Formats: sequence, structure tokens, C-alpha cells
Amino acid sequence: MSTDVLHDSPSEYLSINGKLQSIKWKIENNESLDLLSGIAELDAIFGKGIRYGSVIEWGLPQGRNGRILPILFLRHNIPATVWIYPDNGMNIYAAAWASHGVDLRRILFIKCDDPVTKLKPLFLDDAFTIIVLDSPKKLSRGALSFISVQARENQQIVFLLRHFFLSSKRGNIFAAVRLNGSQDRRGFFTVNVIKGEIKTKIILPEERVFGQ
Repeated sequence: MSTDVLHDSPSEYLSINGKLQSIKWKIENNESLDLLSGIAELDAIFGKGIRYGSVIEWGLPQGRNGRILPILFLRHNIPATVWIYPDNGMNIYAAAWASHGVDLRRILFIKCDDPVTKLKPLFLDDAFTIIVLDSPKKLSRGALSFISVQARENQQIVFLLRHFFLSSKRGNIFAAVRLNGSQDRRGFFTVNVIKGEIKTKIILPEERVFGQ
């Protein structure tokens, strides 16, 4: 199965061969040492923001609007970012991302079911400062360890998105922070930290999340 790349337009697909080696966005005029969402309560979960060199695991069940939570961290002058998603019959609609304030010039979308095996150079190089693994179908314990080591070495942030709630009893020992996020029928977003320096639960009204 081929690996597809989507960039700037939902209809623009590019071969990954040679593309990754030519795309190298750099952080410009970004003085923050941490990645911020712009929502104080959410940033406080990670201290003052997400530290570079970290793996963050999100439990975001489908149909609960939870994916807007990690997107909040990708809207404020982000460094070079790659979002890798599985081949599940759906494509990324880039215009929707732009409507949330994501700068499409700084993010690359790649469709791939086995990112650590097929896209290993992404983790060995620091071309992309933020790597998002969206519901990967193949991710072994060894792969999780490798991702964690490379994130620290390259000072990258890795978001690992799961399409189910995470359990506090067992799970990814290599993630610095593990948290669940979802929106209820009243419109409130709940973020529950099950592993991290600060174990807490925050509730955010819809207007705080979408109004940033």
C-alpha cells in the first residue's frame, strides 16, 4: 500500500519520496521553550506548557470532538509539524484545519498505517519538531520506546492519539503525560490526566475551546 502525502489542499497528493528531505521548516521568532495552547488551565496540566522532548498520549474517543484539544497546541506560530494518520477510508480536509487557525504552511499530512517502520527517517531527523501519530494501527512496545528516545534526542514533541479512552491501570509507560479528552452533550470539554506531574481533571466550556 502506498503512502500518501497531503499538503495545503485536500486534493493535492504528493509522493513521499524526496518530499521529506526537501521540507525543513524552522522555528522563527518563537521565544517560548514550551508548546502552549493559549488556554491557561490546559497549559497548566503540563506545567507551563508541553516540554520539547516529550511524548504525550491522548485518549480521544471518536465522535466526542476530543481531537480539537491537541489541535489547540498547533495554532500559535507552530514549528514544522507532521500529522500521520491511518488508511481508514477517510482523508484529511485541510480547509477544516485552517478554520481552526492551523497554519497549513507549517504542517504536512501523511497517510500511513505503520509509521515507525515506513517513515523511520522522520524520527531519526529533527526536520519536524512536532510529530502527531493519529490512531496508528501498528505500534509495538519497542516502537514506543524508540519514539520516546528519539523525541528526547531530537527535542521533538510527539502526540500519540488513541481513538478510545486510556486506562489508568495499564498503558504506555514511555509517555510523559497520558490524558483523556471529550465533549459532553451540554458542550463542556473534560480533560482527565491519568499520568503526569499533575493528576487533575479540568472542565472547559465550549466557548473557551472554540473561541481562542
